[in-house]
Amino acid sequence: MALKKIVVDSEDELRKLSEIVPSATVFFRLRADDPTSRVRLSEKFGLGVPEARAILQVAVDLSVKVSGICFHVGSAASDPGAYVRAIAMAREVYDYNETRSSKHPISIMHIGGGFIESNFQVVAPAVRSAADMYFGGETGVQWVAEPGRFIVSEAFYLVCRVLGTRKRLVESAKLRGVGTFGATDFR
Repeated sequence: MALKKIVVDSEDELRKLSEIVPSATVFFRLRADDPTSRVRLSEKFGLGVPEARAILQVAVDLSVKVSGICFHVGSAASDPGAYVRAIAMAREVYDYNETRSSKHPISIMHIGGGFIESNFQVVAPAVRSAADMYFGGETGVQWVAEPGRFIVSEAFYLVCRVLGTRKRLVESAKLRGVGTFGATDFR
């Protein structure tokens, strides 16, 4: 199976990819943030608009096809405005790509996930409104979302063995054999 699409959020990743898999299509991951989300992915992942513009030029120089923009405002995101701000940022990058006489127009907008049942009725219309406001119907952009958390957040309980405990001045901490992005941080 050949690698066809990959997300990058640094110039180093883009350069490495252009050498290893020059035929791959690239998505740029923007730094989007909901400070109230349970896991703030913006602390680890994503590009700001100025960085994305600079790396778009590197992609042109390396003949790398950029066909999408993605972002993830965080797991269990509760601020609809975070999606609106991220879509506005995506439009800035989209417009910049259009003005640089690109042979590769951006055709996919991947808005991540993190949707929770308790506020989905508020977040979904905000996302739709922002998509209409910033992209309208003229761009032909396809929209992708990850509804996984929304669908299965109440589907299971995780049982795990406690590996150890540590006393701290503020509270006790339990060490689990599950990583940062494991199921226990999302419940």
